Amino acid sequence: MLDEIWDSFGAYEEHHASKNRLGMLLVFALEAKEWILQLDYKEDIEDHVDFIKNAWKGQPTKLLEFELVDNNQAYFALVPVNAHVTNWFEVQVEQAVVVREEE
Repeated sequence: MLDEIWDSFGAYEEHHASKNRLGMLLVFALEAKEWILQLDYKEDIEDHVDFIKNAWKGQPTKLLEFELVDNNQAYFALVPVNAHVTNWFEVQVEQAVVVREEE
């Protein structure tokens, strides 16, 4: 069956190794606890940003957008503005935008 989809078993293994399974599971767990927000690609983050839990009370924060599998979903989390984040649990950060500053 795999040979109908993939040219070789090596190509199948390479594809699945690149999916960062542990990182995805952690993102999904944090999303279930509302520390990460999951939105459909059609939804505007500005309508939902106030619903993300913020562990950084009193600090300026920025919004991170995560790139996961091609599932038409966007994932967001708040981090301190001065945090340099390029990935989150092996999941690539797509962009970081300052959306609010709390003092």
